[in-house]
Amino acid sequence: MFEDFTDRAKKSFQMAKDWAQNQGSEFIGTEHVLLGLLEEGGGVGAKYLARKDISLEQVRVAADKLKLTTTALPDRTGTIPYSPRTIRVIELAIEAAFDMGANVTATEHILVALIKENEGIAAEVLRNLGVGAEAIDEIREILGLPIARKKKSYRDQANELLLKHAKRLACKLLQEGRTEDASVVCDLAARVECAE
Repeated sequence: MFEDFTDRAKKSFQMAKDWAQNQGSEFIGTEHVLLGLLEEGGGVGAKYLARKDISLEQVRVAADKLKLTTTALPDRTGTIPYSPRTIRVIELAIEAAFDMGANVTATEHILVALIKENEGIAAEVLRNLGVGAEAIDEIREILGLPIARKKKSYRDQANELLLKHAKRLACKLLQEGRTEDASVVCDLAARVECAE
Protein backbone atom coordinates (compact mmCIF):
# COMPACT_ATOMS: atom_id res chain seq x y z
CA MET A 1 0.00 0.00 0.00
CA PHE A 2 2.86 2.41 0.77
CA GLU A 3 5.26 1.56 -2.06
CA ASP A 4 5.00 5.07 -3.57
CA PHE A 5 5.45 6.85 -0.22
CA THR A 6 8.69 8.49 0.90
CA ASP A 7 10.62 6.91 3.76
CA ARG A 8 9.50 9.73 6.06
CA ALA A 9 5.85 9.20 5.08
CA LYS A 10 6.16 5.45 5.69
CA LYS A 11 7.80 6.13 9.04
CA SER A 12 4.92 8.49 9.93
CA PHE A 13 2.41 5.70 9.33
CA GLN A 14 4.52 3.23 11.34
CA MET A 15 4.57 5.74 14.19
CA ALA A 16 0.79 6.19 13.79
CA LYS A 17 0.43 2.44 14.30
CA ASP A 18 2.65 2.64 17.38
CA TRP A 19 0.50 5.47 18.79
CA ALA A 20 -2.67 3.43 18.23
CA GLN A 21 -1.14 0.37 19.92
CA ASN A 22 0.23 2.36 22.85
CA GLN A 23 -3.16 3.99 23.40
CA GLY A 24 -4.93 0.62 23.24
CA SER A 25 -6.97 1.71 20.22
CA GLU A 26 -8.85 -0.81 18.11
CA PHE A 27 -7.93 1.06 14.92
CA ILE A 28 -5.45 3.57 13.50
CA GLY A 29 -7.36 6.84 13.37
CA THR A 30 -6.57 10.13 11.71
CA GLU A 31 -5.37 11.46 15.08
CA HIS A 32 -2.74 8.70 15.16
CA VAL A 33 -1.62 9.68 11.66
CA LEU A 34 -1.23 13.30 12.77
CA LEU A 35 0.71 12.21 15.88
CA GLY A 36 2.94 9.98 13.73
CA LEU A 37 3.56 12.85 11.32
CA LEU A 38 4.64 15.12 14.18
CA GLU A 39 6.74 12.46 15.89
CA GLU A 40 8.61 11.72 12.66
CA GLY A 41 9.43 15.41 12.71
CA GLY A 42 11.69 15.74 9.67
CA GLY A 43 9.25 16.03 6.80
CA VAL A 44 7.71 19.16 5.31
CA GLY A 45 4.39 18.35 7.01
CA ALA A 46 5.88 18.30 10.50
CA LYS A 47 8.08 21.31 9.80
CA TYR A 48 5.05 23.27 8.63
CA LEU A 49 3.23 22.46 11.88
CA ALA A 50 6.33 23.38 13.90
CA ARG A 51 6.39 26.78 12.17
CA LYS A 52 2.82 27.21 13.37
CA ASP A 53 4.01 26.37 16.92
CA ILE A 54 1.99 23.17 17.02
CA SER A 55 3.62 20.52 19.17
CA LEU A 56 3.17 16.79 19.53
CA GLU A 57 1.94 17.26 23.10
CA GLN A 58 -0.68 19.86 22.06
CA VAL A 59 -2.05 17.49 19.44
CA ARG A 60 -2.04 14.50 21.80
CA VAL A 61 -3.98 16.39 24.48
CA ALA A 62 -6.44 17.88 21.95
CA ALA A 63 -7.00 14.50 20.28
CA ASP A 64 -7.60 12.77 23.63
CA LYS A 65 -10.36 15.28 24.38
CA LEU A 66 -12.10 14.46 21.09
CA LYS A 67 -11.86 10.65 21.18
CA LEU A 68 -15.01 8.99 19.92
CA THR A 69 -16.17 5.40 19.73
CA THR A 70 -14.56 3.02 17.27
CA THR A 71 -15.78 2.85 13.68
CA ALA A 72 -13.40 0.15 12.45
CA LEU A 73 -14.15 -3.55 12.65
CA PRO A 74 -11.74 -5.64 14.74
CA ASP A 75 -9.11 -7.47 12.71
CA ARG A 76 -8.86 -11.16 13.52
CA THR A 77 -5.18 -11.35 12.44
CA GLY A 78 -3.97 -9.30 15.40
CA THR A 79 -3.00 -6.24 13.38
CA ILE A 80 -4.64 -2.90 13.96
CA PRO A 81 -6.77 -1.85 10.98
CA TYR A 82 -6.99 1.63 9.57
CA SER A 83 -10.25 3.45 10.26
CA PRO A 84 -12.35 4.30 7.17
CA ARG A 85 -11.33 7.95 7.57
CA THR A 86 -7.66 7.03 7.71
CA ILE A 87 -8.07 5.00 4.53
CA ARG A 88 -9.64 8.11 2.99
CA VAL A 89 -6.65 10.17 4.21
CA ILE A 90 -4.28 7.74 2.45
CA GLU A 91 -6.31 8.11 -0.77
CA LEU A 92 -6.36 11.91 -0.43
CA ALA A 93 -2.60 11.98 0.22
CA ILE A 94 -1.96 10.06 -2.99
CA GLU A 95 -4.30 12.47 -4.84
CA ALA A 96 -2.51 15.47 -3.29
CA ALA A 97 0.86 14.14 -4.45
CA PHE A 98 -0.51 13.69 -7.97
CA ASP A 99 -2.12 17.16 -7.94
CA MET A 100 1.17 18.71 -6.82
CA GLY A 101 3.12 16.90 -9.54
CA ALA A 102 5.09 14.65 -7.18
CA ASN A 103 6.15 11.12 -8.10
CA VAL A 104 5.89 9.95 -4.49
CA THR A 105 3.62 10.71 -1.55
CA ALA A 106 5.39 12.66 1.19
CA THR A 107 4.53 14.04 4.62
CA GLU A 108 3.25 17.32 3.18
CA HIS A 109 0.71 15.35 1.14
CA ILE A 110 -0.38 13.50 4.28
CA LEU A 111 -0.92 16.83 6.07
CA VAL A 112 -2.91 18.18 3.11
CA ALA A 113 -5.01 15.00 3.19
CA LEU A 114 -5.65 15.32 6.93
CA ILE A 115 -6.91 18.85 6.34
CA LYS A 116 -9.00 17.93 3.28
CA GLU A 117 -10.61 14.91 4.97
CA ASN A 118 -12.30 17.51 7.17
CA GLU A 119 -14.32 15.21 9.44
CA GLY A 120 -11.82 13.14 11.39
CA ILE A 121 -10.35 13.89 14.78
CA ALA A 122 -7.12 15.13 13.18
CA ALA A 123 -8.96 17.67 11.02
CA GLU A 124 -10.84 18.96 14.05
CA VAL A 125 -7.66 19.17 16.13
CA LEU A 126 -5.93 21.07 13.33
CA ARG A 127 -8.85 23.49 12.97
CA ASN A 128 -8.90 24.04 16.75
CA LEU A 129 -5.17 24.83 16.59
CA GLY A 130 -5.67 27.32 13.74
CA VAL A 131 -4.76 25.16 10.74
CA GLY A 132 -7.47 25.15 8.08
CA ALA A 133 -7.82 25.03 4.32
CA GLU A 134 -5.50 28.05 3.88
CA ALA A 135 -2.64 25.80 5.00
CA ILE A 136 -2.89 23.90 1.73
CA ASP A 137 -1.95 27.05 -0.22
CA GLU A 138 0.83 27.79 2.27
CA ILE A 139 2.26 24.28 1.81
CA ARG A 140 2.09 24.72 -1.98
CA GLU A 141 4.04 27.99 -1.57
CA ILE A 142 6.69 26.29 0.59
CA LEU A 143 7.13 23.71 -2.17
CA GLY A 144 7.37 26.44 -4.81
CA LEU A 145 4.10 25.41 -6.46
CA PRO A 146 1.45 27.76 -7.80
CA ILE A 147 -1.54 28.37 -5.56
CA ALA A 148 -4.48 26.24 -6.60
CA ARG A 149 -7.34 28.23 -8.07
CA LYS A 150 -10.44 28.31 -5.95
CA LYS A 151 -13.34 26.56 -7.56
CA LYS A 152 -16.15 29.01 -8.26
CA SER A 153 -19.60 28.32 -6.91
CA TYR A 154 -22.44 27.68 -9.34
CA ARG A 155 -23.89 31.06 -8.39
CA ASP A 156 -20.62 32.83 -9.20
CA GLN A 157 -20.37 30.96 -12.50
CA ALA A 158 -23.97 31.87 -13.38
CA ASN A 159 -23.41 35.54 -12.47
CA GLU A 160 -20.23 35.60 -14.56
CA LEU A 161 -22.12 34.16 -17.53
CA LEU A 162 -25.00 36.59 -17.03
CA LEU A 163 -22.62 39.56 -16.96
CA LYS A 164 -20.85 38.35 -20.08
CA HIS A 165 -24.14 38.10 -21.98
CA ALA A 166 -25.38 41.43 -20.57
CA LYS A 167 -22.26 43.18 -21.86
CA ARG A 168 -22.72 41.63 -25.32
CA LEU A 169 -26.39 42.61 -25.36
CA ALA A 170 -25.61 46.17 -24.26
CA CYS A 171 -23.02 46.52 -27.04
CA LYS A 172 -25.46 45.14 -29.61
CA LEU A 173 -28.20 47.52 -28.41
CA LEU A 174 -25.81 50.47 -28.61
CA GLN A 175 -24.85 49.49 -32.17
CA GLU A 176 -28.55 49.45 -33.06
CA GLY A 177 -28.94 52.91 -31.53
CA ARG A 178 -31.13 51.68 -28.66
CA THR A 179 -29.32 53.60 -25.93
CA GLU A 180 -32.19 53.49 -23.41
CA ASP A 181 -32.41 49.69 -23.65
CA ALA A 182 -28.62 49.41 -23.39
CA SER A 183 -28.74 51.62 -20.28
CA VAL A 184 -31.34 49.32 -18.65
CA VAL A 185 -29.17 46.24 -19.39
CA CYS A 186 -26.11 48.00 -17.93
CA ASP A 187 -28.03 48.93 -14.79
CA LEU A 188 -29.13 45.32 -14.31
CA ALA A 189 -25.58 44.09 -14.87
CA ALA A 190 -24.29 46.58 -12.28
CA ARG A 191 -26.81 45.25 -9.76
CA VAL A 192 -25.61 41.68 -10.34
CA GLU A 193 -21.98 42.78 -9.88
CA CYS A 194 -22.83 44.63 -6.65
CA ALA A 195 -24.68 41.58 -5.30
CA GLU A 196 -21.60 39.37 -5.61
